[in-house]
Amino acid sequence: YGITNKQFATYVLNELVDNLGTINRGFIEVKETDTSKRVLTEVPMPSILCEVAFISNDEEVSRIKTDKFQNLAAEAIFNGIEKALNKMN
Repeated sequence: YGITNKQFATYVLNELVDNLGTINRGFIEVKETDTSKRVLTEVPMPSILCEVAFISNDEEVSRIKTDKFQNLAAEAIFNGIEKALNKMN
């Protein structure tokens, strides 16, 4: 595919941080032997999971409930995917 999971995740993470003004907490690379994350380990193409905010944080829950936050998060994920796709071509 011309791109790794790490590169894909980096594009999306950077877009989320830039668009939402959140803290860059980095990412965790999932090993193929980690069967608890099958959605990432049993697909033949680059894949990621996005944790956009924490529902255990009252301030973040308030933000999550707004259309603005949801739209910004969706836009950021889209932009990250678009950048990954452009890298693949």
